[in-house]
Amino acid sequence: MLSNYLKLALRNLLRYKGYSLINILGLAFGITCCLLILMFVADERSQDRSWPNSERIHRMSLERIYPDRRTGYAIVPPSYARSVKNDCPEVEEAVRIVNFNDGGTTQFKLGDKVFEESKLLAADSTFFKVFQVPLLKGNPEKCLSDPNGLVMTASTARRYFGDREPVGQSIQLLGGQEPRQFSVTAVCADLPDNVHFAFDLLMPTKGVRFLEGTNHVSFAANTYFLLHPGADPRALEAKFPGIVEKYAAGEIQRNFGVSWPEYKAAGNGYRYYLTALPDIYLHSRLESELKPPGSATMVRIFSLIAFFILLLACINFMNLATARSAERAREVGIRKALGSERGQLAGQFLMEAVLVSAMATMFAVVLVGFLLPLFNDLAGKQLRIEHYFGWSTVPGLIVFAGAVGLLAGSYPAGVLSGFRPIEVLKGKFSAQKKGVWLRNGLVSFQFAISIAMIISTLVVFSQLNFISAKKTGFPKRAHAHPAKRLRFAGKNGRVQTGIATDHRRGSRQRQQRGARRPELVRYLV
Repeated sequence: MLSNYLKLALRNLLRYKGYSLINILGLAFGITCCLLILMFVADERSQDRSWPNSERIHRMSLERIYPDRRTGYAIVPPSYARSVKNDCPEVEEAVRIVNFNDGGTTQFKLGDKVFEESKLLAADSTFFKVFQVPLLKGNPEKCLSDPNGLVMTASTARRYFGDREPVGQSIQLLGGQEPRQFSVTAVCADLPDNVHFAFDLLMPTKGVRFLEGTNHVSFAANTYFLLHPGADPRALEAKFPGIVEKYAAGEIQRNFGVSWPEYKAAGNGYRYYLTALPDIYLHSRLESELKPPGSATMVRIFSLIAFFILLLACINFMNLATARSAERAREVGIRKALGSERGQLAGQFLMEAVLVSAMATMFAVVLVGFLLPLFNDLAGKQLRIEHYFGWSTVPGLIVFAGAVGLLAGSYPAGVLSGFRPIEVLKGKFSAQKKGVWLRNGLVSFQFAISIAMIISTLVVFSQLNFISAKKTGFPKRAHAHPAKRLRFAGKNGRVQTGIATDHRRGSRQRQQRGARRPELVRYLV
């Protein structure tokens, strides 16, 4: 039966070549747009899900409560990594990641060549225990234990040393009072694009005085915890207020000369909480994120757009199929007169729709391959077709093509198989009376969705042009963070005001004390 349906479907497609080509191309363009958007959505949703044990990794985030506002930070005081790990049995391992560049660049020198690096991070020696980046050369337990060690990605090592062995080679960090020598201790695989941080060079936090000292007040480090299997992150989160009072109260007393109750009474406070690693990119929009975050709302919007584009292509197929109802009516009447049942005719028309959908899907995959570079430039992505289309995805594409064919062919199959043979053979059939209201409704719906999408596109395009044409009104400088004024209750009960230096000012003060360039971190209180 299926082979007979397939033969008849191929015969009809070849008989009406122009109509078939229009149907296939129309459906193919809709599927192409749908697939490109779905690839974008899949990439957005896959952020940080490729890490082993990603469901057990959580970042410690902060809501800083000021007397007149609340601000969220992705960075927390550096000593909480050690304090939480020591005080909470739920934590298996902790690691801090510090972004030294923060939008700027750092210079390294090898021989006569100077390299500008914008992706420089520092991490604790436990980094490779929490984030299991494949290490191509070196020891993962020791490579970040040397204060003068440096880990490179494979592509960065080739950029510096070519085909030479990178491990053991020395490079100079420029800046500060004098260059600092670093030795390459390991080479790791390049990080995938779908993670919320990226680095070309990874240096140790060991030897950085600010990070090694006791500090539960100044924000500087992205802090991550690997929880034990079965540990409840909410139970760990519930312990944070007690830990803050235990460790931060004394430092506030020493630094500001006020007690912890007085500090809170003035409207200051800290609310620390955990963010699951897979939720950081789409659901966390805090200050000092390691990577510009995405938007879960935009992912949902693009998913709806993909659905509507595919729906419009299917409606177009339905309208074209029903527009030819007069040509197919005689065929239906004769086949019913010869004993064909309505279910058999409906199956025949569905087979034609599925065949058209299969051809359109194959053509759409080819179009995706050609259009993907342009789409990557438009979306700012590095999507590769081999990650989404291969032998493993063939079953999924077959199911997708079948579902699209059944959706697009359901209405035409119902209409065409419902013709009465007596009316058709007597010439009393009028195509204008069959489902006119539904066809008009489909066309109206098609135009309404198209107009809404065009208007939305024009509005967004106009807004982007407006924003890009506006003058910001302030000079854009790398590392320029305004000083933050602090308010707290003094010993005499009056509200006192102090200034929290930004990390540039703090850097100059530390350099005057003999600190080296890698100690450049942000002071935020």
